[in-house]
Amino acid sequence: MLVTFVSCADFDTSEEIISHTGEIQLTKAQQQLLESDNAFSINLFKNFYDKTEGNLLLSPISTSISLAMLSNGADRATYNEIAEVLGHPGIALDEVNKYYGLFISALDKVDSKVTYLSNNSFWYDKNKRLVPEYGKTLKKYYNSPVNAVDFANETTLERINKWGKEATDGLIPEVMSQIHPDTQFAVMNATLFRAPWGVPPSSISKGIFYGIDNAVTEVNYMKWACFNMSHSIDDYATLFSLSYGDKGAFSFIVIMPNSDFDDFVENLSPEKFKKITNSLYGGYVTLSIPQFTSSFEADDILIDVLEDMGIQRAFEPFTKYYGILSDYSTGNWESRHKTSITVDMKGTFAAGFNSFSSVRLAGLDNKSTSIVVNKPFIYAIRENSTNAILFIGAFVK
Repeated sequence: MLVTFVSCADFDTSEEIISHTGEIQLTKAQQQLLESDNAFSINLFKNFYDKTEGNLLLSPISTSISLAMLSNGADRATYNEIAEVLGHPGIALDEVNKYYGLFISALDKVDSKVTYLSNNSFWYDKNKRLVPEYGKTLKKYYNSPVNAVDFANETTLERINKWGKEATDGLIPEVMSQIHPDTQFAVMNATLFRAPWGVPPSSISKGIFYGIDNAVTEVNYMKWACFNMSHSIDDYATLFSLSYGDKGAFSFIVIMPNSDFDDFVENLSPEKFKKITNSLYGGYVTLSIPQFTSSFEADDILIDVLEDMGIQRAFEPFTKYYGILSDYSTGNWESRHKTSITVDMKGTFAAGFNSFSSVRLAGLDNKSTSIVVNKPFIYAIRENSTNAILFIGAFVK
């Protein structure tokens, strides 16, 4: 049985969910979806960390949106499996669609100095028959164009990369190096975050960063003189939050474990992340943190990670997506996840890309505290009124 499509007539993209104080206001169901997305972010981060080496950066909300787009053409059992792993079993798909349609657009409106954009697109084989209602759903809720293309023509890859480059403002110049000529369809999301520091650093100087496995690197440390900043220091970890823009609606959160970094990540849970990042207190801090640029790319490992987390039926060759293509053929799956971030004296510029593609089978107090971030740390970018996690990463070397 296919997931039932909701009528688009009752969805108003102009609906305002930002209060007069600039905070995003969500319904109880939407708040549950946000909490689920945040939990998925932490679990995705942990699973990726186990399978990769070096610096890591994910755009988990990009993956969540891509899975939601895919869910609209899945059968009931496949949707239920995806919803279970995303943490919102029992919530109707129309509620999920409305949440993303309203919440994502609101993120770009809470602070005029901060840019957060989420762009979606759908591409399908022009010789296949698109289910009309699926295309309408993507356009209405996800503002996604529907592109009928020839995947065997190299101009299609050029068009996709042009779209991705523009959607990430050039931070990810090539979202896909290749695409299979037998691709049936692909759902894609690209996110962009650009923000200046609320309080810019006062100086920059060279220093030593002690990476994982005792690696020693010389880096440029951005320094903030004594100023009031949310932070927490205990035997467990050192945490702090740096605000962006004029309103402090977004923040850059750093967690520097005081124990073994790998053990810390292994024991990190969504509940623990929420607890420690919501228990910061104000105080005067002198801060030093590396200026850094980091990029991450994972192709089909994304599907491996999601399968380990419990999303298996969605990527099985014999699972049918007749809610997307009425003449859908048995197929294998390909995935892409690319991210890039620059954290410097001006602020932060980050972008992420996620895609899933189905490919036809050929056969089957006033005292100042000093914080120096000179060893591996976890960092996240989030919107503060909802605590929505937009990016999460680990800087280890």
